[in-house]
Amino acid sequence: MRRVGREVELVVPWDRGDVLAGVHREGQVLESTATEHGMRVRARLEPASMGALRRYVVNGGDEVNSRDERDRRNERDPGDERDRRDDR
Repeated sequence: MRRVGREVELVVPWDRGDVLAGVHREGQVLESTATEHGMRVRARLEPASMGALRRYVVNGGDEVNSRDERDRRNERDPGDERDRRDDR
């Protein structure tokens, strides 16, 4: 069994079996648990794989999560401008 990358925890929705298969293919699955929202997986992944899976990372992907948070802050919601005008 190979040891790769960084340990992360992901929650993969039930309708994304392709993503779960990719986690198994790209990394080393350490543990998996069925939850109401999908499969919770603890795995070791290379940074390139973590980037592709960042929307599913819930713990351990600090660099990925902070980049994702910066992306969300930089995205503009079409209602933002209207909301600012209402505050004046």
